[in-house]
Amino acid sequence: MAISAAVQILGSIPLRTFYIVHNSKLGIIPWNWRGWARTHKHCSEVIQVAATIWKNNPDSVLALEMYRSSLVLCTLLFFALFGFANEACQNYRRLYTSIASRICYSTSTLLGSSDAYASLCVRSRFIRAQIFYFIFQYFISSLREEQRQRNS
Repeated sequence: MAISAAVQILGSIPLRTFYIVHNSKLGIIPWNWRGWARTHKHCSEVIQVAATIWKNNPDSVLALEMYRSSLVLCTLLFFALFGFANEACQNYRRLYTSIASRICYSTSTLLGSSDAYASLCVRSRFIRAQIFYFIFQYFISSLREEQRQRNS
């Protein structure tokens, strides 16, 4: 809890101060309130702007790049704070052993395992690989057939 508060103080206060100072340097743009209809008139439009245009404006570059990088940094920070807790590590271990048992991968030492179990796992892996190959070939051939029909 203290780490989260420290990150909040050390991370958000300087970033918010930067945004306040940056926006105050840009100045205030006068805007007249004309109702909700005009405010939401173009909400469904998606404007596409070429990168050469928005990269010429330093304020746009700063705003967009800070937004993009803040999403990644906040995600990593959230995982760093909550993803390495003891309870989370136990859940990761449980998930790993569950997946390992389904693909016949032993998470313990192989001492005491029988040869029959090992051969069964090898055989089931081979069968799974053949099934995957068959499905892959089926979908690839159907996609190729569709492309041939479109081209002709």
